[in-house]
Amino acid sequence: MPASKTSLFDVIEDVGTKTIRYIYDSGDNWHHVIRIEKIDSAIAGAACPRLVRAIDACPPEDVGGFPGYADLAMVDPKHEEHGQMLEWYWGQFDPDGAKIGSILDNFERVTKKLGPEAA
Repeated sequence: MPASKTSLFDVIEDVGTKTIRYIYDSGDNWHHVIRIEKIDSAIAGAACPRLVRAIDACPPEDVGGFPGYADLAMVDPKHEEHGQMLEWYWGQFDPDGAKIGSILDNFERVTKKLGPEAA
C-alpha cells in the first residue's frame, strides 16, 4: 500500500490486525511495532492525532542499527570515544528522553494540515 495515500485505518482494515510491524531504514534495520489499543469516535474539541505515551528517544540517524546503538559511546561519559561520538552527534544524547515537545509540535502540524474535521 502506498504510504502517501494510505491511512492507518486502511492498513488495519486491509491486514485485519491491530498490531503493525515495520522496518524503518532498511540499512540500519530498525524494527518498530505499532499497537492499536482502541479506536474511538472523535471527541469534540480534542485534537487528533493525540499522544498517548512516548517511551525513550529515537536513535540517532545512521548510528549503525541496533549493534551501533548498543555500543553508542555517547551514553557512557567514561568511554574512550565519548568525546568523538558527541562531536559526531552534535551534542548530548539522552536515550531515555523522548522529545515529547517535538512530537506534539508534529501532531499539531498534522492536525492543521488535515483541517477542522481532524479535531
